Amino acid sequence: MNGSNRNALYVTLATTCIVGVFLAGLGLGSYFIRYGNLDSLEGTIPDETYLRVTGMFGTEKALLLAGLVIVLIGAIAFIVTMAKAKKPASY
Repeated sequence: MNGSNRNALYVTLATTCIVGVFLAGLGLGSYFIRYGNLDSLEGTIPDETYLRVTGMFGTEKALLLAGLVIVLIGAIAFIVTMAKAKKPASY
């Protein structure tokens, strides 16, 4: 693999990790913002309703999980690619 292709691969893998962090942050940020706005309702509404509105929604869980998986895949691929690039080719 020549230098140009290798650099493009590194950029792609780094971008994958950045997208994963963004998705995970979006899901977690959404939960924190909503929880911060609704936490003051504790005691003023029924406990069952409070727990339902302050719990993490499925979309937030999916974004968080997908983001973490994408970061993990990108990081592993990046590390493997770097290790292969440093290993001399055997003839």
